[in-house]
Amino acid sequence: ETRSIMYDISSPVISELGLSAAISEWLEKHIGEKYSLRTQFSDDGEDKPLSEDTRSILFRNVRELLVNVVKHAKATQVSVEITRKGSNIQIIVEDDGQGMVKQMIAEQQKQSRGFGLFSIEERMQDLGGSLSVENIPGHGVRAVITAPLDTMDTMDKG
Repeated sequence: ETRSIMYDISSPVISELGLSAAISEWLEKHIGEKYSLRTQFSDDGEDKPLSEDTRSILFRNVRELLVNVVKHAKATQVSVEITRKGSNIQIIVEDDGQGMVKQMIAEQQKQSRGFGLFSIEERMQDLGGSLSVENIPGHGVRAVITAPLDTMDTMDKG
């Protein structure tokens, strides 16, 4: 049980293979297989140097966005795309669900600290990044996470 909790907090694959591999694995195993959603993952293959802390925060945020898709979206498919945009990493999580209805937005606002879109936005601001969410009721949600890449030569690759 402890191993399962630790894995949920931060995938060991992040340290071993990097952020992209950890997200891809989590998307396939924990979203696709477990909830029978069609999943798609893409990475542009560009170098994305990130500190271990940044990788962990980004993984947690993507995981939280994917859990929101499962809990609220009534989606049949979800995709995650990771790209390098200049000196930033950009991660797009997009679904084909019902969009964020007023009830979900109210629920997100009531949730305790550490959960929901507000907390993701706060964590991204702490990194010097951002979260933007495009909501089209009846047609899904597109969440875009952007964070600065580490420019020090000593940082691990993402």
